[in-house]
Amino acid sequence: SVLGTLLVVVSLGYLANLLWDQRDAMLAWRPDTKTIAVLFFSIMSYAGSGILLARAWRGLLLWSGEDNVGTGDVCYVYGRSQIAKYIPGNVAQLFGRHVIGRQFGWSHTGLVMASVLELISLLFITSIIAVVGLSLAAVVIDVLSLPLLIALACSLAIGTMLVLRVSPHIVERRWPEISSRLYRCSTVGLWRTVLLHLGFFMLNGLIFMLIALAILDTFFPASLWPGVLGLVAFAWVVGIITPGAPSGLGVREGVLALGLATVTSTSEILLLVGLFRLVTVLGDIVFYLFSTRCSQSQIPSHD
Repeated sequence: SVLGTLLVVVSLGYLANLLWDQRDAMLAWRPDTKTIAVLFFSIMSYAGSGILLARAWRGLLLWSGEDNVGTGDVCYVYGRSQIAKYIPGNVAQLFGRHVIGRQFGWSHTGLVMASVLELISLLFITSIIAVVGLSLAAVVIDVLSLPLLIALACSLAIGTMLVLRVSPHIVERRWPEISSRLYRCSTVGLWRTVLLHLGFFMLNGLIFMLIALAILDTFFPASLWPGVLGLVAFAWVVGIITPGAPSGLGVREGVLALGLATVTSTSEILLLVGLFRLVTVLGDIVFYLFSTRCSQSQIPSHD
């Protein structure tokens, strides 16, 4: 959309201006052995977090009525398609997942249900982390206010109750096949997925703080930890819902830079958000390479 593209352009312009102003400090930075070790550990940790997402998606496939979903096969499908999130549009990974999943014999209905439920779970978890974390720390005091956070929390609670109240009737009336699958399912499986997604975002926040430790030579004060975790989750939400931003490129970094503006120097913030993006990209590549060896079965051909 035009609005999404505009937000990406503004975010990239904001970051480009900061980089230009801080170019001397950025060019003077030289990573030592400790920093390189921390970055390597962060990359491997982020790659491992992809397994949490894949396991959560497998749970949703099972919950959606698919029975023949081996752990290795799901990891293969998820890792092979997840790298496509860097294609502009933020939807290529979903299409890729659907196409490869169909090659394994999984149904259209089950794949669509799993993707929709995954998105709902991810947005729900990140919203909760963001609202709670940012309410407990003044990391983004110049960007968000407490009344706005309270409004977001209330909207989330009301929206969740409305969805739980209204959606079953709509699904039953318009999509009877999906409705019949839902009636056979237990909510316990959904909570397992939510916990796996929670683990993914908490690990993301810890990786971000670990990179900050390597750059700043000190941890963020403990009072800021909830806020930093909330900020990382909030940046993910903004990036994922922005059309045209591949994996939130530029938008996510802009939100993080704005949120940390009062915490440390601009040059250190730019290093931090830049290295965090580098870690996530390389981590996704490592997860992709790992996933290619996960499947223990031959992909059947379907005409």
